[in-house]
Amino acid sequence: MKSGRRNTPPLREEHSVAPLKTQSLPRLELNAALILAKLYTIVKEAYGTKDLTENATWLHVPSPDNPADILSRGITADESIENQLWWHGPPCIVDRNRWPRQDQDREMQTPELKIVATEKTRERVIGPVTTNELEKSEKTLVKRTQRQEFQKEIFDLQDGRDLSKSSKLIAFRPFSDKEGVLRVGGRLRHAEIDIDQKNPAILPSRHTLTKPIIRQEHERLHYCGTEQLLSALRQKFWILSGRREIKKIVKRCVQCFRCKPRGQEIIMEDLPKARVVGFRRPFTCTGVDYAGPIKIKESRRRGRVHETKAYTSVFVCMSTKAVHLELVTELTPEAFIAALRRFTARRGICSQLYLDNGPNFIGANRELKDIHEFLRKEDETITTHLAKQQIKWSFIPPRSPNFGGL
Repeated sequence: MKSGRRNTPPLREEHSVAPLKTQSLPRLELNAALILAKLYTIVKEAYGTKDLTENATWLHVPSPDNPADILSRGITADESIENQLWWHGPPCIVDRNRWPRQDQDREMQTPELKIVATEKTRERVIGPVTTNELEKSEKTLVKRTQRQEFQKEIFDLQDGRDLSKSSKLIAFRPFSDKEGVLRVGGRLRHAEIDIDQKNPAILPSRHTLTKPIIRQEHERLHYCGTEQLLSALRQKFWILSGRREIKKIVKRCVQCFRCKPRGQEIIMEDLPKARVVGFRRPFTCTGVDYAGPIKIKESRRRGRVHETKAYTSVFVCMSTKAVHLELVTELTPEAFIAALRRFTARRGICSQLYLDNGPNFIGANRELKDIHEFLRKEDETITTHLAKQQIKWSFIPPRSPNFGGL
């Protein structure tokens, strides 16, 4: 050792005779490796050696420098005494100048391994994710996605060539910004707004990155509808066929299904006969109802004028759906009869009226019957005339406006 020479004497040797049954060379080498592993454990326990190297460092040794080949080829006891390879090891171990050197270029080519090795000895403290880190990560993912889907378009733009007419992006006039993100062109270059709003980044449809972005924005906006979600996404991204992709995701959203269940469809009854008969004069069959209340002034003079409550009597033609309005000051049979007289004077006498079960309508029907009975008793001529002009009343069931057919 003092002379600078190293010596590697053998500590223990062991070998095994190959079986008579023919075995492949790799299998024999694996058996030898098993013997070496067991022998290594025995030597380690006996001599107290420490594991200063990696557990699995297997290198190629040329056959002339391999002491294990001596046993495989056979050697006598006298020959082993004079064999330098057996007692001192390979020349590359004895001579320090022949030791293998670490390749510096290989070390520089794998900086990840250096980082891992350095970080193993440190206590890593991971802080909260910042906004800048999220933005950089998002841009990195967007650029990688664009390179996967729009590689040809990006190369054409970098080389200054026009896009192909068959390109999906030709209608958007795309360009690459300073960071290499492919964005939508437009006429808002001088607008003083954020670049994401002026020129949104282009994203492909049906991509693994596009779907999470849509879902995240959908949750942020508390499960909004399709149009609102599309408008919010276009503040930053322009998704190809975006409306179609958003509809798919919203349709499959479990939260939206729970909050907005589909109502049961009502099966409507057949329309009344008055709605589907042949040509008739307008307002021959009429539906009547009240609207209001409303407030009206009692006079036209200026100043503080007293206001009274009033209602609107609505007459609707069953055939043409034409509307006639009459002002009614009270919810009484007398007021309704007065409105009905004004209506018939303007539109003509009706053959049938459809009304609901309001007490004013029921009372008016009773009073009209009383008047008709009185006139029938007093003058037969007037009774016959009124019979020809009499209006037929039809009351729909209570709380069932759909029976009116309008």
